[in-house]
This record gives sequence, C-alpha cells and structure tokens, in this order.
Amino acid sequence: GKHLYQTTNAVKSPVRYQIDPQEQLDAELDAEKNGWEYLAFYHSHTRGHVGLSSTDVRMALDSGWLDICYLLVLLHDTDEPRLNAYRVTAMGEVIEEPFEVV
Repeated sequence: GKHLYQTTNAVKSPVRYQIDPQEQLDAELDAEKNGWEYLAFYHSHTRGHVGLSSTDVRMALDSGWLDICYLLVLLHDTDEPRLNAYRVTAMGEVIEEPFEVV
C-alpha cells in the first residue's frame, strides 16, 4: 500500500519548517504497523533557493534520514510549479535524482 502523510509545520513560518513531532511519531508508528517504508519527504519553497537550502541539508544530516528522497516543490511561479528530487549524502553532498511523474 501507499500513503501520503501530510503534517503540520510546527514553526508556522513561510520560510522555515519543522514537522510537528507528534505527527511525525504518529506517521512513523502507522507506517511501521502497516509494513510501509518511507520513500520521500517533501516540502515547498515559495521563494529563494531553487534547490535544497543549507538548512534543508543540515536538517537531513541531523535527522539521519539519508536513505530517503527529498522532494522539493518550487512555487516561485505559481502558474508553473516545479518538482525536483534530491538525495543528501553523509558528507552533505546534494545529488539531484531523476524521476518520472506517472
């Protein structure tokens, strides 16, 4: 099965995000109960960086979630949103991942 967990931005900021800790725990427990694996985390940038920011990379490194894809929705031009996919290595290198939306 597949499931999308939508979580609240705990910092309620247009320029920073932090997944609400209780919602993240609930999602992890639900995924484990159902035998699901995380494929990706996603968030959006409305301005500024068109790739992962240094804060995004630091958060990935600090969290230890390095075997997962980071999807970034770019909303700089709301008429033409873009979606990019990245991986972050243990050295903090950002690698853009090819993907196909089906």
